[in-house]
Amino acid sequence: MLPEAIARLRENENLEDAPTAMLKHLGELKRPYLTAIVKKLLSVIEKEYGIIDEIPRNFQSTKD
Repeated sequence: MLPEAIARLRENENLEDAPTAMLKHLGELKRPYLTAIVKKLLSVIEKEYGIIDEIPRNFQSTKD
């Protein structure tokens, strides 16, 4: 079963090719969890497409 974030993004009609390809690949993985980097990438895409308002604080870089 796909995590909620992936399912929400796949429903977006305006999704470009690169995020679509990434989501397809993630859906094919046989891993029952998402790594920290994948969670962060999904958050960035969700923010870009207006699915979430901001990236969760624990995923933001602290290298500012």
